[in-house]
Amino acid sequence: MLLLLSAVACVPVLTSPPGSVEEEGDWVAPENSWGICEEPPASLEGEGLAVGEVAPDFRMIDQYGAEVSLWQFHGCTVVLDFSTGWCGPCQQLAEEAQAIADEYRDDGVRYLTVMPQDVEGDIPDQDFLAEWGESFELAEPILQDAEGYTYQVVTGGRGFPAVLVIDADSVVTEDILEVSDAGIRAAIETAL
Repeated sequence: MLLLLSAVACVPVLTSPPGSVEEEGDWVAPENSWGICEEPPASLEGEGLAVGEVAPDFRMIDQYGAEVSLWQFHGCTVVLDFSTGWCGPCQQLAEEAQAIADEYRDDGVRYLTVMPQDVEGDIPDQDFLAEWGESFELAEPILQDAEGYTYQVVTGGRGFPAVLVIDADSVVTEDILEVSDAGIRAAIETAL
């Protein structure tokens, strides 16, 4: 059962170390049911998660236990929603996430929820990710951030949720500081 909370933002409890594992060599598509927008060019190099940078290719496990690559969505606009299970505003955002995904699907937009913590502040397991999806009727990837990528975005006292929009070239175009459904829609329109 998910705990419903209400607040303006949630401040993270850092339990996962920041940083990432960079993979070298040619990009290989993971086996999952989410599809590939287009294969990323061999020259694509991840830089970081700040506005104007090429997002790195992180790989995480989804609510079905499959590996998902951020770069499998190269060629699409991506909404990256960094949320936690214990965060009331994250739960409020999740209530509208599928509507946003459905509204922009024909425009090549993909909505990914990245979760570093469950209700207890632990790394969420597959059951929790599936429960999150069922509770909010999400048919989009919900990813377990066991490596701490979230903390490249949620730093310096910034709270959850945090949302980035990444364009079809894998460049971060928007870091939405005051997260709202209208703000996400406006950022998607700008990225398209």
